Amino acid sequence: MERELDRVLARGFNALDYLRTDEYGLSRIVADLLDPGGTHGQGTLFLAALLGLDGIGNTLSWPVLDRLRISVITEK
Repeated sequence: MERELDRVLARGFNALDYLRTDEYGLSRIVADLLDPGGTHGQGTLFLAALLGLDGIGNTLSWPVLDRLRISVITEK
């Protein structure tokens, strides 16, 4: 239920978190969007789109991403 609410409402998402626009700040944006556990609440949607796995625009057809342990980190 929580995941579905986040998919619809993105309750933890705050665009103000992205105000830093240097290289590290932009890396944080990309990392958060690619992180299935990111505050955007969209699960693997962005990751599947980046990988081209959405095919016809339906990332829900790629449940394998939901079963993987995906860890996203930025550069040090």
